[in-house]
Amino acid sequence: MMKILLILSFLLQAAGSACPGGWKQNGQSCYLFSHDKEDWPGAYTMCTVMNAHLVEIDDIDENKFLVSNAQSEIIARETFWMGLSDTMEEGVWTWMTSRQPSTQYTNWAPDQPSIVNSFNQYGRKQENCANFHGTQGFWSDALCSLPDYYICEKRAQSAPIVG
Repeated sequence: MMKILLILSFLLQAAGSACPGGWKQNGQSCYLFSHDKEDWPGAYTMCTVMNAHLVEIDDIDENKFLVSNAQSEIIARETFWMGLSDTMEEGVWTWMTSRQPSTQYTNWAPDQPSIVNSFNQYGRKQENCANFHGTQGFWSDALCSLPDYYICEKRAQSAPIVG
């Protein structure tokens, strides 16, 4: 009988969880802080495989939540890819999943996104992907080809009603 109660308790806890194991909930979203590094396209793909997307930061509260949780995740992880890029149009930073420009809220570090940086042979700026600095919450542009940690985001699931 005790074994059945333990199993039932576990199932009820799992059913009541709005986020998968290892994910952290804030409001209606679940977040996963990666433990591996990928280049920006690889990070985008990894989040997609998990039915999620690279994090899109909507406001200061979400940015603060990410800082507080990134700090607990950081050992050697100081920056994380997020879903912001200007690859579609130079200088227009757009969230890649929602396709919305990042005009409502930004938290760029001083002198970021950088205007002067390396250019490719076609004269295009190469720092076209944005990362999130977990210690302070600032954003910066970086080379998309560099490996970095990443943050995936997906919508929290409603817990089913049992009984």
